[in-house]
Amino acid sequence: MVSTPQLLRPKNLFRSAPVLDPQQKSVVEQPAGHGPILVLGGPGSGKTTTAVEYAVAKIQAGVPTSQVLLLTNTRTGAAQLRSQLTARLNHEGIDSRAETPVRSFASYAFDLITRIREDETATPRLLAGAEQDRVIAELIDGYMTEPDLALDWPESLEEAVGLRGLRHELRELIDRSAEYGIQPGQLEQLGRTKGRTEWRVAARILQDYRDVLDLSGDAAYDPSGLMTSAADLWEANPDFAAAETTRIQHIMIDDFQDATPAIHRLVKLLGTERDIVMTANPDTTVQGFRGARPQALVDWPQNLSSDAIVTTLETGYRLPPQLHTAYQRTAGRIPAVAGLPDARTTLEPADHAGQVAVHRLASPVQEHLFIVQQVLELHHRRGVAFEDMAVLSRTASKVSEVATALESESIPVARSISEVMLNQQPAAAPLLALTTAADAVADGTTVTATGIEPADLHWLITGRYGSSTPLELRNLRRRLLAVEREAQGTRDSAELLDTLVANPDDAYTILGLDAERSMPRYARGAIRIGRMLAAMVQATIEEQASAEMVLWAGWAAALNDVGSLWEEQALGDDKDVAVRANRDLDSVVALFEAAERYVVQFPGQTAAGFTEYLAEQDLPMDSLSSRSTSSGV
Repeated sequence: MVSTPQLLRPKNLFRSAPVLDPQQKSVVEQPAGHGPILVLGGPGSGKTTTAVEYAVAKIQAGVPTSQVLLLTNTRTGAAQLRSQLTARLNHEGIDSRAETPVRSFASYAFDLITRIREDETATPRLLAGAEQDRVIAELIDGYMTEPDLALDWPESLEEAVGLRGLRHELRELIDRSAEYGIQPGQLEQLGRTKGRTEWRVAARILQDYRDVLDLSGDAAYDPSGLMTSAADLWEANPDFAAAETTRIQHIMIDDFQDATPAIHRLVKLLGTERDIVMTANPDTTVQGFRGARPQALVDWPQNLSSDAIVTTLETGYRLPPQLHTAYQRTAGRIPAVAGLPDARTTLEPADHAGQVAVHRLASPVQEHLFIVQQVLELHHRRGVAFEDMAVLSRTASKVSEVATALESESIPVARSISEVMLNQQPAAAPLLALTTAADAVADGTTVTATGIEPADLHWLITGRYGSSTPLELRNLRRRLLAVEREAQGTRDSAELLDTLVANPDDAYTILGLDAERSMPRYARGAIRIGRMLAAMVQATIEEQASAEMVLWAGWAAALNDVGSLWEEQALGDDKDVAVRANRDLDSVVALFEAAERYVVQFPGQTAAGFTEYLAEQDLPMDSLSSRSTSSGV
């Protein structure tokens, strides 16, 4: 039975004003012209709430939302800030739909570059991490295969050449060089001075990497270069800087401890002698791997104004006594930032109940079983909703393992499609494989009629789109062989199956069936794959066929069967089936978004180029796709 879809009101659409403590009020109630303020505090002390309430107070006082700017380090953080601010403004009866004043630093820097360079023909774009990785991989491949480009790799790096780990370290080097303004020549000189051959080789790679971006002609910026370029353009365009300074009257920055040197530079240009409120806790820096330097907080906010204010929030709202004690012990092992007020020992515990427990288990399997047990006990015995639980793990691979363990016990898990590899998703990979095959068939370069290897054809027919069971596929092969033997032919079942998929419109003849009877269930999956392939071949032959057009042709051919089924399953009562269907639909949507972006970034490229582009990436595209909003752990 399929449940009827219902329109539900979003959660947290309205949020009443919180009760502020004296330190928070001293910040929120500051009059215009107060200058820079740095708000320090431990976890759960209300730093983000203070920033949001400051913004609400200014907007209530008549400041347009276009003149208020809230900044934070990540897109996820910006989305959370935006939701909090919108809920508060809704409660106060203030319409915030015209312009959202919450941005990530990368988003704001990109907006600055776009507005400053609006008269130029090239449209700026942000280079995703996976694209950075691909550019570096291509450079290294060139060094290894082209004698004229060969690098004299030092002994310490020889065994790492070509591995993902080396590319990761090179990405970090490129990002840090951009943040600190280090040019390839400077890095080369440092290598000579310090006797570091690795730095000299890296200087060559850094130069080649920047040359590739410059020669691409599409104004591509990597994340770190984006900040530096925005600051450079700000300094080079004083008229624009003056207009932007006049437009923005109040600035709030959340989690400033995670800011990089490049962000520090941009904030200094934007916030000197301005009304700016920055919140920070140097003990909870999580962006250190991206260059965050909490030690630099000692210079803030005094480098914006000699009259800057530093205040510390002491009331705890999140950590109950046991967890507060555990936090204090852990934070005490982290070196404090000299010169900053003490925000550790002054933090008071919250007045609600809570507990901390440590369990040591013998193996990862036992860890997973224990987590599953705890989640189920909280849900069934204590009535805690799955969406009110969180499981944290140290690495992405561990997160995936725990998620799989939870899902195996029918526990819903909220995952983000933007954090997975598209070319490895069960609903996206078949479309990409068919795109590659369609290109080969259209070019006439195939060995088989479909251009698909027998093992891959088996995978497609029994996969998300073919949906045939192994038994059904076996029956199909037996039927094909029976017809072939009756005709005294000698072809094997693999060749016969390939012929059927390549000619789906002739299925009744190939299977020796009466055209007036319905097609047997065992043959429907193979025929569906064949029709998808035929539609994609036709789309590929069309002049200037893009990746979007070819993918859409395949999806449209399966829409009535597969798309309708997934929609029905997603809205059905079987939670396990609904989770998988939703994930499949999300994967397809994400694939089309990636194809659209590819077409915009690389005009004139073929659909096969898009599949190669995804296949060469060892990292998820980025976090531009919407994060999961499903109810789950």
